Amino acid sequence: MKLRRYQTNLNISGLGVIAFGGWGLLKVILLLLMDPKAIREAAGMEMGETVNIGTFTAVLLLFVLFDFAFRFYIGFSARREAKGKKKNIIYLVIAFLLLIASVISIIIGLVQISFDTIFDTIVVMVVELTSALATLELVISAIQVRKLRKIPVEEGM
Repeated sequence: MKLRRYQTNLNISGLGVIAFGGWGLLKVILLLLMDPKAIREAAGMEMGETVNIGTFTAVLLLFVLFDFAFRFYIGFSARREAKGKKKNIIYLVIAFLLLIASVISIIIGLVQISFDTIFDTIVVMVVELTSALATLELVISAIQVRKLRKIPVEEGM
């Protein structure tokens, strides 16, 4: 019964990690399409610097695509493991690193809070916290599934 519960949690949290990766990608694409001026402001550039804006945008998209790819890999691997297929521990290591990055992002966001953009900051922090909790749930459930199946956590390295 415990195994089924953790498998369900692993499956759902894997889907959640994929969804948050998709949301991050969609958010940046919509920002680029709807408010290109925000990219200039984020890059700290003037209107005439089109080459730098293009480079900044390309690097931003590349970063977001890598983030989505990592989240997709983590979520897909977790869902496969939840269904009983063996997976190596690499996805758990990446998930743990993603969790650490999320916590650091939340801390930085709280330190840099500004009263001018407090509503936006709160929304971003809630989404980031939810993403971190989904990733934490994924890591915990994967470890519990491995323990209940008597699979060493270190297997697959």
